[in-house]
Order: sequence, then structure tokens, then C-alpha cells
Amino acid sequence: MELQVRIPPIPGLEIQLMTSGRLMVNFSYHPDTVSRIKSIIGRRWHPKEKCWSIPHSKEAVGELQRLFLQESPKKYAPKISRRPSTVSKRRWEQLSPGEQVILTAIAEELKLRRYSPKTQKIYRNAILRFLRYMKREPQEIDARGIKDYLLWLIEEQNISTSYHNQAISAIKFLYEKVLKQPQQLGEIPRPRRGNHSNWERSLVLGEIRNYRL
Repeated sequence: MELQVRIPPIPGLEIQLMTSGRLMVNFSYHPDTVSRIKSIIGRRWHPKEKCWSIPHSKEAVGELQRLFLQESPKKYAPKISRRPSTVSKRRWEQLSPGEQVILTAIAEELKLRRYSPKTQKIYRNAILRFLRYMKREPQEIDARGIKDYLLWLIEEQNISTSYHNQAISAIKFLYEKVLKQPQQLGEIPRPRRGNHSNWERSLVLGEIRNYRL
């Protein structure tokens, strides 16, 4: 039987043994740290737990030590952004520094494209809601994560078709115009509009009585 590899303490990383036998690695987000973790063979991202894991092997643990013992994980310190004129001072002060950075970039792109003030507000709020739900940097969120978020809005939040469309448009704007990463979107279906069957119309109008399966 192979002996388990000792889990070394590494400043800036929280390492735990998972029930699957892999090592869960948690850390404060920074692109450099993510890049280093991705270089480890067998690393895996867990969307539900929102963490990375590596194999509990001598090779993987040794690589983790090599990557982080000489240089600890960097701390994310985004530059202080100037409050966009379209965002109230009270609202601005409620945002984290990271949220201020992304919101500033979104506000600039919206203004350059001459979106109406109403649409700008809708997009900002929709994107902020999306990022707070995901609790990850947008660059780390893939098409599956975006679909899971939209399903949560539909199933748990009972959103309207109108808001569903607004959320999709806002997310597409974020990835296509702000981050320049349209490949992250994948295929996102739009809700049907004005394409209901006669049976569905009857349900809405209350014309079906005592219907039994």
C-alpha cells in the first residue's frame, strides 16, 4: 500500500484532504496564483466548491512546493478606480475594490457605445448580481457556470422572461465588449418570445378546465 504524502504548510495556501483522496487548495484570487496552479499536472477546478484540487501524490505535492515556497501567492490589490458619474456615491461605497474596477470598465464601455442611462443601470446591476453569485473572477467562469447561473435565476428566483433576456445581454456584453473573451460564453439559448403553442395560450387564458393527465 502506497504511503500518503505529507501535506506541507505553504503560506498563502489552505490545503485540505478531500474525501476523494485529492488535495483541495484554497487561496485568495490572483491571476498569477491561478496560472501556477494550472501548471500542475492533474489539477482540477471544482465549480460547486469553487476551489482547485491536485492529486495527493509525491509529484503533485512536490510541484506545489516548488511553485509556492520560494514565492508566496500574490495578493490581489486592484488600483483604485474613479467613481463613474452614472454610479451614485452611496452605491459606489458599498462595492468592494474588485467590484469597483470591473464596474468602472463596464461603465466606460457602455458610455462609449451611447447606451441609454436606463440600459446602463440594468447592465451594471445584472453583471454585479452575476459576479456576486459566482464568487469568482469572470475570467474563470465557463459556459457551464453561466448556464447554471441562468438556471438558478429561472428556478430559484422566478425571474421574468424580460429579465432573463436582460441578464443574457448583460453577460454577453461583459465577455464580448469588456473582457474581450467571447469564447467563454458558449451557446446561451434565449427564452422563447411570442412562439407559444395553442395549448400554452389556453393555459394562460384559463380556457382549459378540469384537465387531467
